[in-house]
Amino acid sequence: EILDQVTRRNIEQAFRCPVYDIYGSTELKEIAWECSTHEGLHINEDMYFVEFIPPKTSNGEGQPEIVVTSLVNRAMPLVRYATGDSGSSIDDKCSCGRSFSLMSLSGGRLVDYLRFPCGLNISPYELTTAVEHNAGIQQFQIVQTTPNTVVVYLRAQTSNDDELERAVQKSLQRVLPDEVQVSAHIVDQLKREPSGKYRVVKSEVR
Repeated sequence: EILDQVTRRNIEQAFRCPVYDIYGSTELKEIAWECSTHEGLHINEDMYFVEFIPPKTSNGEGQPEIVVTSLVNRAMPLVRYATGDSGSSIDDKCSCGRSFSLMSLSGGRLVDYLRFPCGLNISPYELTTAVEHNAGIQQFQIVQTTPNTVVVYLRAQTSNDDELERAVQKSLQRVLPDEVQVSAHIVDQLKREPSGKYRVVKSEVR
């Protein structure tokens, strides 16, 4: 699951300690990790060869896909494994002095991008950034239910539900196309995937 800034801040405040992010997968385990400078994710280059493949679109728009080759798994080699995640390399070296190359995540899996009939594709990061600054949110989920309809489900910390719903709706409308209908609803619980994972942004449009 993606570590969003609200979750990071809440954990740091509750436990009074810094939080370090790790990027990995079930198939490959820990691919990259964050150090104390938080300037990006250090790639475990002694274990993996990581590529960032540009999208195959006519206009060149979109986020690169992270493709990984394992250098250590001899029992089940994975060569140029397409993770389905989006990210990019960071040219600068980390000020911590470690020599491993840096990378960044672009805010989610490629499948979680919201695509609209007008041709606009919006990343999960843009959507969560637009919503998470609203005070009173305990947890939220953004769902594209039709090509031009987006619903935000909210778990609220306060009882002032109507005001929070309006604020979230207004925040999201700023980053979505004008023709998209946006609504926000307070719920007791958010739905998880059959795998047990919680997706902050998801599309139900094929």
